[in-house]
Amino acid sequence: MISHLTIKNFALIEDLEISFEKGLTTITGETGAGKSIILTAVSLLAGNRADLSMVRNPDKKCIIEAEFNLKGQNLELYFADNDIDYSDHTIIRREFGKEGKSRVFINDSPAVLLHLKSIVNKLLDVHSQHENLELNKRQYQLESVDRFGDLLSDRKFFTETYQNYRKAEKEFIELEKESAQLRENADYVSFQLNELVDADIKTGEWEELENELDTMSHLEEIKSNLHRIQEILNKEENGIGEELSTVLGLIRKTSSHLPGIKELGPRTEALVIELEDIQSELNRYSEGTDLDPNRMAEVQERMSVLHQLQQKHRLPDTEGLIVLREKLSQDFEQISNLDHYVDEARNRRDSLLTEMKSSAENLSEKRKIVAKDLSVEISSLLKRLGMSSTRFEIQVTNSEEFSATGQDSIEFMFSANEGMPLKPVSKVASGGEMSRLMLSVKAALSKRSPLSSIIFDEIDSGISGQVADKMGKIIQEMGQATQIIAITHLPQIAAKGIRQLKVFKEGEEGQTRTRIKILEKSERVNEIARLLSGETISDQAVENARVLLGAND
Repeated sequence: MISHLTIKNFALIEDLEISFEKGLTTITGETGAGKSIILTAVSLLAGNRADLSMVRNPDKKCIIEAEFNLKGQNLELYFADNDIDYSDHTIIRREFGKEGKSRVFINDSPAVLLHLKSIVNKLLDVHSQHENLELNKRQYQLESVDRFGDLLSDRKFFTETYQNYRKAEKEFIELEKESAQLRENADYVSFQLNELVDADIKTGEWEELENELDTMSHLEEIKSNLHRIQEILNKEENGIGEELSTVLGLIRKTSSHLPGIKELGPRTEALVIELEDIQSELNRYSEGTDLDPNRMAEVQERMSVLHQLQQKHRLPDTEGLIVLREKLSQDFEQISNLDHYVDEARNRRDSLLTEMKSSAENLSEKRKIVAKDLSVEISSLLKRLGMSSTRFEIQVTNSEEFSATGQDSIEFMFSANEGMPLKPVSKVASGGEMSRLMLSVKAALSKRSPLSSIIFDEIDSGISGQVADKMGKIIQEMGQATQIIAITHLPQIAAKGIRQLKVFKEGEEGQTRTRIKILEKSERVNEIARLLSGETISDQAVENARVLLGAND
């Protein structure tokens, strides 16, 4: 419940503080005194968008602050989950600076508007003068049924299933589309892949072919050079091999007389062995350098094939052809597995569709039961409000289409006169009937889904006389379980409050300011009398005011 409200620098309010208690508090005042300004300020705490033109002095901050008693509201977990300091007495504040920037504070710590809206909407229901129009909307009617039947958790489960189904349906459609596109290209991909597979391209093949072709192109030069090398190494007189062997023999003879030279023997011997190995390799190369015209043609043809493939696929080298072959192989494998992927997506979608339908049917059955109970409750309240000939019924019909809230179309049906058919509320209810119907809905909901506070801004519009007294009694009963703050112009309702506040304007130093005060009993008598008779308060009005207040002691 709201225990304290502070408003600074807002519209006609310069600095206003109000304390609230449990039960029904009524607020009265002359037209234009600023009663609705208070409601507008409170709505800003509920997250409504600010109209910066209502800031009284643009050079100063506008502050709207309320202290809420959260005992028994089970909000500790929400505060913990969102890293907000919890207190049984939580202070929520919105500030508006010169530049129009809005800042939010919860228990003096900066917070985001989303958290403020979430917390306040769990605590407070603000009924403005224009909210009666909401009663015409299907979404409001559905929300009323779900709140009355405590079906919000069932609806949340359905909504999650619905969203999962929509996601699975989207994935299935996209996969089918992709599948169709890939199938169109399947033959082309297969042809390209087979061509590259048949080509059997190997890493580094082009370089090897280039080297081999270069060798065959210079074969005569190579053979000539090899022959010359062999002549130099192998000639019988003064050949390098013969001379090196002679050197080795001389080193061995000399080492017996010159020990220091002995270590050159193994090194020279290694040279002899290495030279013999070189001669062997050269002989092998010399024997294998015969020109094979067929092989040269094969190499040239192979290089031509690889070059044509590179040009066809616009690739700079054969390595790119290998990468392309791997990609086409993956694409072809994906195409081959398309049916499997599509079937999986279809099965997932169908499974969620079955789950969604089951959840929707379950929710719909519960709504039909709740709708009957709520219809009876509202009809009973309407009769108490003097509408004995009224018929009211909540119709729940299944739609062919699913939405995020289910498969139900819910409509409030109303007939004000006996013998007249039921029609949608939006088409037949007058202003006064809408006020009584809205109060009946609010009263019914407050029994099943209680909020800590409800603020009514002239819910009594279009009401007078005995109906006003009956409406006041219902609001008074609501105040036994919920904090009710009722802005009213009817004395019958104003008198029902445990206490009464009066909003009035004062002129000071050329400026008009809105003030508010708690009325003592004698002041309440005069205020109720003013509501009964106008500015000129008659003795009869005063007496009637005492009777009204006495009846509520």
